[in-house]
Amino acid sequence: IASTNAGESVGKALVASRVTDQARMAESRIVIEEGGKFDFTLAIFREWFAARALVEESVSLDDIDLNSDRWVVPLAIAINSENPNIGPEVMEKIASRDPGMAGLILEEVKHNWSTEEPSESLPPGTAMEIGTNIREAMENWKDGLGPLMPELGLLDQSGNIPTLGIEAKSGWVTTSWYRGNEILPPVVQLPEDLHDRSKEHFWNWPSWTSRDIEPTKVWPWSITQKDLSDLLSEELRSLRFALESQEGFHEFAYEFSSFLRRSYFEARDIQTPNEVIAYIESELSRYGGDPRTSIMFGYDREYNFTMSKLEVFRERVAELSRNGIDILTDPWPDPDKPWPEGRSSVRWFERYTDERLLQRTNAIFNAALRIYNDIVERWFSAFNKRGQMSHALPFQMRGELRLPRDQQRVQWYDATLVYWTERAYSEKDSGVFIELEPKGPATEEEYGERRIPYRSGWRILHGNGPRPATTQAHEWLTDDLKNLHWTGW
Repeated sequence: IASTNAGESVGKALVASRVTDQARMAESRIVIEEGGKFDFTLAIFREWFAARALVEESVSLDDIDLNSDRWVVPLAIAINSENPNIGPEVMEKIASRDPGMAGLILEEVKHNWSTEEPSESLPPGTAMEIGTNIREAMENWKDGLGPLMPELGLLDQSGNIPTLGIEAKSGWVTTSWYRGNEILPPVVQLPEDLHDRSKEHFWNWPSWTSRDIEPTKVWPWSITQKDLSDLLSEELRSLRFALESQEGFHEFAYEFSSFLRRSYFEARDIQTPNEVIAYIESELSRYGGDPRTSIMFGYDREYNFTMSKLEVFRERVAELSRNGIDILTDPWPDPDKPWPEGRSSVRWFERYTDERLLQRTNAIFNAALRIYNDIVERWFSAFNKRGQMSHALPFQMRGELRLPRDQQRVQWYDATLVYWTERAYSEKDSGVFIELEPKGPATEEEYGERRIPYRSGWRILHGNGPRPATTQAHEWLTDDLKNLHWTGW
C-alpha cells in the first residue's frame, strides 16, 4: 500500500517496523532492497497485493492515495473480484472527484480484467431499479465534471439531471434523457410507441440509445460515461469551447461573418458586427421558445447552436462593436506576395514570404496555447492534473517551419511544422518560439537525420483553413482526453 501510494519505492520505516520482517521480505525475491528502500521486482506483484488488500478489506479507500496513477490497475483488479461492493464504492467516489482517473479505471476494467463473458441477461433488478443505478451514476459524473457538465447539453433548465426513460428486455437496455416540460419522477418507463413521429412524446425523448450491458460490476458508470463521451466528442468537433477566449471568438466571428457574406448579404469584402447581430436576432425571433432548441445552418450544417448559446454569441458580437471594432477581419497576417504570373493555381503558402509565414505561424501557435489554457482553466479543471499537455505547463514550445523549396516539391508537399516542448521555470518565460528550418536539407532522408528532440510532434501546418488557432487548441485538448479514454474521436 505504501509503495502504491508513494508512486515510488519506500523506506524501510514505512514498510515494517521489525528487522526480521524486513529481512524476510528481502529474502522472498518478490521485493528488492536498494539504498534502504523496498519496492517490488515486478509491477504486477505490487498491483495484485494492493488489490487483494482492498478486496479482503484489510485497507479501505480512505487509506489509499487516489492521486497516484499506480492505483489504476489495482482498483480495476479489485472491481472485478469476488467482492460485490467494492466496484460501486470505488466508482462512486472516484467519478465524483477525479473523472480522468475514473476513465482510466473503466478502460482497464473493460479490456484487461473482466473475466466474464457477455451475457444476454440483464443485471439483477427491475427496469426501474436498473434505471435508478444509471441515473445515480450520472449524478456522480455531474459532481466530478463540475463546470463542464452544463456545456454538454444533458442537464435540464434548472441545471439538474433530467428524468431517465428506460426500457429493459431481451438483454438490451434502451435509455433516453427527457427533454419535455412536464414534471416526471426521476426514472420512468419509455413509451411503447417511442419511434412514432406523430406522437408528441417523440420529441420529448430524443437521442435514445439501445445497448447490451457490459459484463462488469461497474456497468452503470460505463453506460453513462459513454453517453457523456459522445456529447463531449460533439462539442470538440464543433470547436465551441474556444468561443469564450478572446482570440478563439475573434476567429469564429470572422469565419461566421464570411459565411453570412457568402450566403445572405450582398457580396462585399468586409462584414460589420451590426449586420451579424441583425442576422442572429432574426434567427432568435424565428425559432423562439425553448432555450435548448438547436439551430443548425451553414452549407454543411456546421454551425449548431442552442437558442441560449446563440444569445450569448449575440452579446459577444455586440461587445466587439462597443469596443470599436467596426469590421470583422482575419486576425492573422495576410499574404504579402502577388499571384505568380502564368500560374492558374498555387499552394496557399506560396502567397507568403518566408518572414510573413513565420510571423503568421508564431502568432497562430501563441494564440492556440492561450486558447488551450483558457479552455482547460474554465471547463477541464477536473482533468487538469492528468492532461499530458496541461500538466506540463508552463513550458516553451519550440519548432521548425519546413517549406518545400523547389517547384516539384511544392506540387506534392505541404508546409509542415515539427515542434517540441522545453521546460519553462515561470509563466513569463513560456511561449512559442518557431524558426524557419535551415535551408540545407532537401530530401526526406536528410530531414530524418536532423537532430530533433525525441518527444516532438509533427503536423501539416494549419495556415489556410478556417480558425487555425482554435483548431490547434482543440487538437491538443482532444489528445489529452483520448489518453484518458474520454473521447474516441
